[in-house]
Amino acid sequence: MQITSTNGNTSRSNNDNKILKYICSYIKYKFDNLFAHGLIFIIPLLTIISVFIILIFSIIYYYTEETDDYEDALWQTFTRILDPCAAAEDEGLKNRIISGIVILCGLVIVAVLIGAIVTFMDEKLNELRKGRTTVIEKNHTIILGWSPKIFDIINELIIANENQRNPSIVILTSKDNSEVQYM
Repeated sequence: MQITSTNGNTSRSNNDNKILKYICSYIKYKFDNLFAHGLIFIIPLLTIISVFIILIFSIIYYYTEETDDYEDALWQTFTRILDPCAAAEDEGLKNRIISGIVILCGLVIVAVLIGAIVTFMDEKLNELRKGRTTVIEKNHTIILGWSPKIFDIINELIIANENQRNPSIVILTSKDNSEVQYM
């Protein structure tokens, strides 16, 4: 028979770790869901974060610099988020550290915004390449289905529609547009 002694703090720290992991995974889950909705939610979120950073750091500027005007501190914070060169005139280690943090926050916000916009545009381009968009044409020719002989049909239609102004041919198929274009 073996007797072991355990400290009660071990199970408590395990519970604390589980709670911390749960909180972190919950926050990550919420952010993932938020970002999955696209630009509609990302831009307002970045705006709220920017306003929050500006307000917090303007209060810090107000109490650390020799300014008596909160509006001036607010303006300094705003300009540092948008223009990192505005911090070039800062004097003193404390002000430079605060400016550096504000500049980094601004760079992260701009980087996330640019990334979100590029991702949105990439998704739209991929959607257009698939060819699953609404067609709004008049006096057009519709081809239903797909076969290797479709190019002969299209060539015949082009010749037949030479006298038409802006002739259009619409192909309705279950294949992706990108797949059809490379055949």
